[in-house]
Amino acid sequence: MTDANSVSPTVAKSPKTGTATTLAEAAPATGALAFAQRLRAADHAAPPTPPQKAPSAPSALAEPAQEVTLEEPEAEEPEEAQKTVSENISESVSGNVFEPDKVPRHRKRRTLPEILHLSFRKHAPNDELVKRLRRDPGHADWPVFGTRLVACTFEKHGQAVADIINHAILHSTSVYEYAPLSPAEVKEWFAQRAKNSVPVIGLEDADGLLLGFASWGPYRHERAYKYTVEHSIYVRDGYRGHGFGRILMENLLAAARKRQVHVMMAAIDAGNVGSCALHDKMGFRLVGTLPQVGFKFGRWLDLALYQIILDGPPHPMDG
Repeated sequence: MTDANSVSPTVAKSPKTGTATTLAEAAPATGALAFAQRLRAADHAAPPTPPQKAPSAPSALAEPAQEVTLEEPEAEEPEEAQKTVSENISESVSGNVFEPDKVPRHRKRRTLPEILHLSFRKHAPNDELVKRLRRDPGHADWPVFGTRLVACTFEKHGQAVADIINHAILHSTSVYEYAPLSPAEVKEWFAQRAKNSVPVIGLEDADGLLLGFASWGPYRHERAYKYTVEHSIYVRDGYRGHGFGRILMENLLAAARKRQVHVMMAAIDAGNVGSCALHDKMGFRLVGTLPQVGFKFGRWLDLALYQIILDGPPHPMDG
């Protein structure tokens, strides 16, 4: 008896080979049987070779394995654009003929005497010439704009000295005074320096205008301070920041060394940033600050004390 749930294949012989085959093998399989046969065949067959994909354009979202750059042919530049800089310069100089020997190089730098003999308009310094002179190392002490160092006297420079000092008194805190100096006070100022053989070094422009002056006086009146002095340097209003103060300072220090000065002091309003910076550059050292020792323009003023120690004298003596 057969089970109704089981199916036994019918056996038949092949008419040509005589080989026994089942009816399932002899007849084309359909339905579930065909599906089962395909599964068995797939298990024993070699894995199929994956089809070769045709190259496609790289996606904008995926990074290609090898980036291929298509270079567009460069547009041919106009003939004028292909010329070198030297050729363009040469054409402007040599009439469209390239002559290497005539190609202009850097502009020739003026020598210091050539700079110095150039005069400038009154009350109008040339900032470009100042910068050029400062770039020339080793010559910072030379006068600029055709200026000249002079020995000031009351007869020739008294009024100019008074104008410079009085402007500083009335419009700045560089001088701890309230009232302008009178002609008699300026004359006495010159007389005291002449009596003690103290120079008053001035700087004039090509027209004879006094741009500034420098001198010194006693630091204290006691005699033991005889090798110590306190200097004063003034530059005319409108001419500050052009190197004139430095010229005056260097020549004043040179004169002090010749006269065996040992210490030069400077009492500067602490708010005078420019003067403090100049003294720092010239070798002075800030040795102390006196808070609120002055009162001017409705506020308290601090006094900064700067000092420089010079070489002389080789053999100091008492008395």
